[in-house]
Amino acid sequence: MSSTRPDAGPEPTVLSDSTGEAVSPPAPTTTLVEASRLANGIEDPASRVEALAVVSKALHKAGDASRAADAMSAALAAAEAIPEDTARAPWLATIAEVQASTGDLLSARATVVKALETVPEAGDDDAQADAIASIALAQAETGDAAGALKTAERLAAEFPRERTLSGIALNLSSAGMFKAALSASQAIASPDSRAYAITSIAREQGRIGDVSGAELSIARALEAASLFMDVERILMLVELCRVQVSIGSNSGAADSMAEALFVAESASEESDRVWAFAHIARNQASLGDPSQARHTVARAIAAAEGIAVDHDRADALCQIAEAQARIGDRTDALSSIAEAVEIVDRLGDAWDRDHILSQIAVAQSTAADNRAALATARGVKELPGPDALLSVICEAQCWEHNFREAIATAREVSGARERSAAFADVARYSARDGNASLVGQAVVLALQAAGAIADDFEHAKALVEIGTVQLDAVAG
Repeated sequence: MSSTRPDAGPEPTVLSDSTGEAVSPPAPTTTLVEASRLANGIEDPASRVEALAVVSKALHKAGDASRAADAMSAALAAAEAIPEDTARAPWLATIAEVQASTGDLLSARATVVKALETVPEAGDDDAQADAIASIALAQAETGDAAGALKTAERLAAEFPRERTLSGIALNLSSAGMFKAALSASQAIASPDSRAYAITSIAREQGRIGDVSGAELSIARALEAASLFMDVERILMLVELCRVQVSIGSNSGAADSMAEALFVAESASEESDRVWAFAHIARNQASLGDPSQARHTVARAIAAAEGIAVDHDRADALCQIAEAQARIGDRTDALSSIAEAVEIVDRLGDAWDRDHILSQIAVAQSTAADNRAALATARGVKELPGPDALLSVICEAQCWEHNFREAIATAREVSGARERSAAFADVARYSARDGNASLVGQAVVLALQAAGAIADDFEHAKALVEIGTVQLDAVAG
């Protein structure tokens, strides 16, 4: 267990000093130095490794090479203090990934060698499988494609092997090693996992301007996607459409979206069709095609008419309302929400009721009915829990650029760690909008919330999250 500070004290509740002026947030490095101090005091070696590794990465991003190196040295020392070999190996691999991500490939490869030395060749228990997978991913992060694939071959079970191969493909594509990444993806047996991996490669190729390479990868992903149906295929086709739009392949994007609509219409259950059409409509709207999005919403509404079960119909109405709100049809969204609210009163099961109330609250926040969203969230007694729901509402409000309302929602989150994360989200989205004043306010609130976290491990992670948001805001 990580160390705790029972004297963490009450959280400050004001943003102004004695002069009435707004309190300015500290510099990002100041936030990260405090995170480093906390991380070094964590008693559990594994938790100390995790905290110090992320601190080191953040300090490197901040340009503080000396403190980043100190944190990395402390992380390595903590990893060496873990007595069990198979428990030590994943943390050495974590360190290697961070070293590679900061450009220190020589140290990363040396750390990978240490990790490999700790894992026996024989054995198939879960701990060993986790260790092998972690090492393979770290090797890919260092650019050692052959070594990563060789290590992954040691995984006997299909699921961990396929998951690891997907991760290898993603790490290699992030490093610009597209040929090796595609080779790793072709070793994935399940079509859906293979399609997702290749789509991620195509996205990265498009990001760096390799349009021809992205188009070839998209063709391979479409080939894999043709081998599975229903929900996973729709998700895949919509994601491919987004990649195609990003590289200017508008005709290809139209074909992918048309195929997604065809698969959605072919779903046997009305509730599945509603979900699919609502998902497609939200993406059509975000891609700048509100007219087609409205047509797709109309198809979702028609499918919802055939749903007789109250819970399922209310669920469908909430999904439709979110899509309508994303399109900009707020009045229609509020009408769909009102119909879902009427159904809630007929639900006898407490879990069903809370599930629908949670969805209604999110739909209300998406439709900018913020007071109603908070009132609905307060009525949830079971899953997913008020803090989790309030955090989702807060992010939905940020997505809709309703930052003042998002701050009000974040204040209602009771857990200090969750509240800190909610304010950090407000700061992150505000930075994307270029609102420096609001970023500063949200950062101060996030730091105040973090100050009430008694567990040093969670406190350090919260500070790294906040410091990283600050760095991203400065970088623009």
